[in-house]
Amino acid sequence: MNTAKGKRPFYSRQQIQILFTCAMVFGAMAGMIVNCNGQFYRSIADALGVTVGQVTVSTAIMGVVSFFATTFVVKLYSAKNPRLVAAALILTFCLAHMSTAFVTQLWQYYLISAIRGVSYGFLIYYFNSSTIKSWFGDHAGVALSISALMSGVIGIIFNLVIGVMIERIGWRASIAITSVLAAAMALPGVLLFLNRAPDTSAPPTRSESAASTNNAGKAAPAFKITYDSTFFLGLILCILWIFSGVYNQHLKVHALSKGCTQMFSASLISVAMAGNLTSKLVFGSLSDRIGPVKTAISNAGVIIAALFLLILPGGNASLAAGAFLIGAGNAFATIIIPQVVSYVYQGDRFSAVYSKYSMFFAITGNLWSSAMGSIYSATGSYTPVFTAGIGLVLLSLLILPLFLRGRKGISAM
Repeated sequence: MNTAKGKRPFYSRQQIQILFTCAMVFGAMAGMIVNCNGQFYRSIADALGVTVGQVTVSTAIMGVVSFFATTFVVKLYSAKNPRLVAAALILTFCLAHMSTAFVTQLWQYYLISAIRGVSYGFLIYYFNSSTIKSWFGDHAGVALSISALMSGVIGIIFNLVIGVMIERIGWRASIAITSVLAAAMALPGVLLFLNRAPDTSAPPTRSESAASTNNAGKAAPAFKITYDSTFFLGLILCILWIFSGVYNQHLKVHALSKGCTQMFSASLISVAMAGNLTSKLVFGSLSDRIGPVKTAISNAGVIIAALFLLILPGGNASLAAGAFLIGAGNAFATIIIPQVVSYVYQGDRFSAVYSKYSMFFAITGNLWSSAMGSIYSATGSYTPVFTAGIGLVLLSLLILPLFLRGRKGISAM
């Protein structure tokens, strides 16, 4: 492929196949299942005779299990046949999601959430970023944008489809159908095209596959992580940036607290999703053109502007603009974090370090969201949350140059 900096990359047939695979997996797992999961909370709660809050505890359980399981899963994926391991994880995630249609008690739902957590961190945070960075190198920005875009597009479409299905065939049948469709969408590309890196693209022989020593095993990270200041600064940076991805969940309540109507408040979520789709197109291309560091700073500016608009008493127009920009700021998790991490940790170093960082993403997002809800419950306002958010983004900009110094022998900016 053409990797000359500043030139438009030419994607080979294998790269297109990998991009298709990643887009289908991320679209199915993140867009069809994770982004639409909230559609079923009320139905599950009513069926089990519990509160919605008790049901949403499942996300925390899934995040905790993901924290402990992700490193093991990544090691398994690195050592064994990647197609078989990825397919098994996808099936596990989809079958566990389908099983929620048959729960009759709350503990069963929690148990299923724990099983989903085994695959969650790998499928939602590690697989897409790691695979695309391995295959597209310095021109990964656009590829990350295209694959991440699928989750938003599928999420928008299927949220509407699932709403109709729940009304017509019930929530249990809707979960089962969604699970089957997600598996059918994700598995073909994985089984036909998946390889971890270009130098492992040859399909395994029968004997190699049986012994799990096929060429794909050579892609296992050989880099031994040094838990130094650079590693921990990068981890703190990722945790701070994950914070920006959970604001969307609170936009409706924030608008209601400011006296807006139910319809307008609910519409802010759609406005934020529109901003999210736009950012995945813009920031991926921008990252390839001006580099991940300047792109990260630009995205931080977008988030700060969004939070100011949400805080200021500017009426509905200000809230809508803030919602759009806060959605645009979601580029951190899917595009900018892997790009910045790979700027410092290149090659096998990226795969090894990013697998450790991705352990924290699921649990961090859930904890940030819970903290926002708790602060709002205590104060009756989201102003402290958004003000603190501005402070955290500014803190991340102070940490960023310190982290970049870990790129040995290369100027940070």
